[in-house]
Amino acid sequence: MARGIFVFGHGDKSPEGFPTEEALVDYLEGGVFRDAGGRYRYSLKRQADVIVLSRDGWAYGHFEVESSEAPAQADRVAYPRVKQVYLIRRSVRYGQRVRMVDIGIRNYQFGKSISEQVFHCVLAMAGQNEEFCP
Repeated sequence: MARGIFVFGHGDKSPEGFPTEEALVDYLEGGVFRDAGGRYRYSLKRQADVIVLSRDGWAYGHFEVESSEAPAQADRVAYPRVKQVYLIRRSVRYGQRVRMVDIGIRNYQFGKSISEQVFHCVLAMAGQNEEFCP
């Protein structure tokens, strides 16, 4: 069975979201484990095995998802817009951010499914990646 690979946009620049590019990169570099206990809170529900994190048209890295669950009260306090919590087993920060439009990825505000082939293009364009685990 094919993996569910989605691009999630991160336009929420509030303090609960990612106010800066650096905040998103820090989250990919282990912040999801250090600060959030591996609980990635997002405003969409998708059957995702891999989530590519993007901001302002650029992909910065991806998460490998162990499972997902409904948000608990603590999740709603941490991120009030949460609809689904993804339990992350591995985070990957790309060596170079990838411009999504260069590989034909547009209109992903509401979570866009991409193929394995397109995902491999993203990885190839990202260069040397760094992995983070709990």
